[in-house]
Amino acid sequence: MAGRGVCDVAWRLAIPETSMEHLMQQHSGHNPLLGRCCCKPPTRDNRLFWFQAAWCTHNQYPLLVREAWSKGSQSVPMALMHVGEDLVKFNRDIFESVLRWKHEMEARLKGIQRSLKRVDSTRLFLLQKELLA
Repeated sequence: MAGRGVCDVAWRLAIPETSMEHLMQQHSGHNPLLGRCCCKPPTRDNRLFWFQAAWCTHNQYPLLVREAWSKGSQSVPMALMHVGEDLVKFNRDIFESVLRWKHEMEARLKGIQRSLKRVDSTRLFLLQKELLA
């Protein structure tokens, strides 16, 4: 989308699986828009796990995948099942606190940005700048 997104009732009725979402400001003076043109995104309920690129940066990741894969050496589906189970545990044990912190910071920034739309506050502006640094 080139800076604008319109989602009126007629559009929603014609293409119900689409949506428009206002994202949080980060390093510019505007809120980006995310237009989803098809398919609803998967939810936590209907997926085994959602691959996180950050896993690849952890030094234990290659060994974890190798060991999990070898548990299911009888068949590919069993190996995939073991890898999925171990990755879910790995994510919970290693990355859950980082994600929780990220969501708290995003919620805090959204609150600051909402307040800045109503009142001109140097303190809030500086706090936002500090959190985005």
